[in-house]
Amino acid sequence: MYIIVWIFSIAVFFTILYFVVKNAVRNAIIEARVVTRIKVEIEDEISKTACPSCGGEHDMDFPKCPFCKHRY
Repeated sequence: MYIIVWIFSIAVFFTILYFVVKNAVRNAIIEARVVTRIKVEIEDEISKTACPSCGGEHDMDFPKCPFCKHRY
């Protein structure tokens, strides 16, 4: 009888542990995706510039505007 109670209690413990860890991992993955999306949005905002000649928006590291070929 004690063995059945012991096995049942272990099964309950590991079931609860499974759901706690599963939720923690899921929340960590969701948070990592949000942080990655925010980083990408910030990098996109920082790395863009507008051409003074045509007003086209492009990366700051371009030596000339890809739209009107204006050199900086």
